[in-house]
Amino acid sequence: MTARDSMTTDRTRCVNARTALLRSNDLGLDARKALSRTQIVDISKWRSRNEELSLSIARGEAARLAKHVLELDEQLADNEHQLTELVHISEAAP
Repeated sequence: MTARDSMTTDRTRCVNARTALLRSNDLGLDARKALSRTQIVDISKWRSRNEELSLSIARGEAARLAKHVLELDEQLADNEHQLTELVHISEAAP
């Protein structure tokens, strides 16, 4: 498994876990469809609230997972850029 595959697998795991949290807890966000990047950024900025403990934990975990997904997106984009550069400078480049 390559580093890119590992990052992609980790990203998918985080997205699925975050979606499950949002669908099973009323955190004020409709997660019946895939979330947009804007929604993911908004979730990553969530702070704790004075609410039931289970909701507070779910909100904190959803924010942590959203931050991790954004970090992985950045790492995957960097990885793609590096791979593209390597292909262009390789002897096998067209």
